[in-house]
Amino acid sequence: VCVKVAGWVGAGPEQEVLMGEDEVFVPSSFARGKDLVAFEVHGDSMAAGPHPIHHLDIVIVNRNDKGYDGAAVVARLEDGYVCKLLKNDKFGRHLYSANAFY
Repeated sequence: VCVKVAGWVGAGPEQEVLMGEDEVFVPSSFARGKDLVAFEVHGDSMAAGPHPIHHLDIVIVNRNDKGYDGAAVVARLEDGYVCKLLKNDKFGRHLYSANAFY
């Protein structure tokens, strides 16, 4: 199944600009029942932990998935998108970088 690369995740308003005709392919068994979009990662704030996400990696996002505690998520902010870890605690839901330097 073809998944369009919608833009990049990191910081800045330029993220909402489409990257062009870039696309990635995933198995149809993986895509079944999902609303998928892909993003190119810019930066290394998630380049740590057991499942690091590095600069220029492509992440596939299911827009129907709301995330869970400890999951890597792509979140829409006022000025674009970010890829962060989702943490739930007694104060609510928060986004964190996996890389301790960020």
